[in-house]
Amino acid sequence: MRDDDRPPICPRCGVTMVPAALSAGDTHDGDWVCLECEELDEDE
Repeated sequence: MRDDDRPPICPRCGVTMVPAALSAGDTHDGDWVCLECEELDEDE
């Protein structure tokens, strides 16, 4: 059972996701983003 008050966990890396408004990127695929994956994708 999932607690609706908690943010989701990134299925790719396991880090807690943050609201998309906190992302440095302009495009978002949803309401939540993973800053860890976002940072890693920029470095590659």
